[in-house]
Amino acid sequence: DFAMMMESADAGVWDWEIGNDYNAFNQHWCDLLGLRLDEVESHTRFWISRVHEEDAIRLSKVISTHLATEDSVLNVDYRMRHAQGHWVWVNTCGRVVAHDHAGRPLRLTCVVRDISKRKRAELREQKQVQLLNFMNRAQSVFLHEKNIRHSCELIFDELLLLAESQFGFIGQVVVRETGEKALFIHALSNISWSAETSEQYRAYQRGEFFFNNLDNLFGHVITSGRVVMANQPKHHHASRGTPGGHPPLRRFLGLPIKIGDETVGMIGLANKQDDYTDEDAQFLHPLLDTLGALFYALDVEKSRLNAEQKLRYLAETDVLTKLPNRRAFIQRVHGFYSQSSNFTIAIIDIDYFKAINDQYGHQVGDEVLQEVAFRLSSYLRSDDLVARMGGEEFGVCLYDNPGAPTLDALRKAIAAEPMRTSEGGIKVTVSIGAGLVRPSGSAECWETDLRHADLALYRAKKEGRNRVMWHLPSAVTPLK
Repeated sequence: DFAMMMESADAGVWDWEIGNDYNAFNQHWCDLLGLRLDEVESHTRFWISRVHEEDAIRLSKVISTHLATEDSVLNVDYRMRHAQGHWVWVNTCGRVVAHDHAGRPLRLTCVVRDISKRKRAELREQKQVQLLNFMNRAQSVFLHEKNIRHSCELIFDELLLLAESQFGFIGQVVVRETGEKALFIHALSNISWSAETSEQYRAYQRGEFFFNNLDNLFGHVITSGRVVMANQPKHHHASRGTPGGHPPLRRFLGLPIKIGDETVGMIGLANKQDDYTDEDAQFLHPLLDTLGALFYALDVEKSRLNAEQKLRYLAETDVLTKLPNRRAFIQRVHGFYSQSSNFTIAIIDIDYFKAINDQYGHQVGDEVLQEVAFRLSSYLRSDDLVARMGGEEFGVCLYDNPGAPTLDALRKAIAAEPMRTSEGGIKVTVSIGAGLVRPSGSAECWETDLRHADLALYRAKKEGRNRVMWHLPSAVTPLK
């Protein structure tokens, strides 16, 4: 009879009397799940409660569709929880074997087999393809944009799915000016669990979020440089609890990102439904290598940009006064011509500077140049331009300003107090030649305008120094 068939079958057998919801299983079915026959209940809710929650809805739909149509064999793969707590992949294959007088299904009989080994191999291969794909996308985005944060955000949701984790983050180690390490967060799950964490998440969205305290479970990944796997986090020696409003931390996996032997970042994953395993850590190792390479490439890019900035600074900066040099002045003055309002070009010359050098020496002369440069920078606005043109001459451009009051006040400010030098205070005055420019949108006439200011300066020195002279189309007007 059917009972004998169930017992003799070399596979799990499930027989369901649909009308009265009576389920019968043979010993092989029980063995699949590590159960004894006397532990098995006959109602459907018993066995369906052992189905993985991610598979339960799909399985129910497949069975319902089969019962409604019966146009094919029921064939479905899903996971069931073993008595020892792990998941077993099973394949259920069968069909309706009895109907009532109206043709409605009365009985469903299926063979159930353990396909865990095959399924794990299939899933591993699928995951490896997914992992490779999003690693390639991350590299491509970084090469195109040089934006490590965008690269991390691009792969983050897929990473959580592959790792079967509820939330997590990707962070990069930074060293503060104090020498202490912190973790800058490139990608993060929405942690808006409380008012405090909501503000932290907003800081992350602004690109301003750091984990500053590394004396905790995830920080142990950085400080130890090793994988941290805590399937019972509260019992881990590095655990310090969770912040207020944080959901329960059931499981944690921390993976160090390294360049050589140096830990430069980490991936943190939390709340996988099952325990994290060494296999999980090993599977994600290629991603760690990829992120390590991207972090290294980012450091190289930053170093290159810093080197370029330093070279540009050296090329455009006067070493003595730290002001822009003549080259930088000529480059930047072009920007003034693109403005719609008038501006002033002026040349400032230190009066009798050769006599200062002759009397006190070049060291004191340098100190005077530095003090004049400081007073010019302090007096003028941040959007004005001041540069050392060479020798004892300085160039100035003033935005949207009639010029005369500012330049004359500047002249008086320099003359008001002696320059502080290693030889004591030295009285210094300056002569200024200036021209008012009405921009036409083209900077082609900058040389002419600069020459007009220089001619006005020559007139100021000729007429007694310590004064401002303006170049006008028909005359040069002194201001004393």
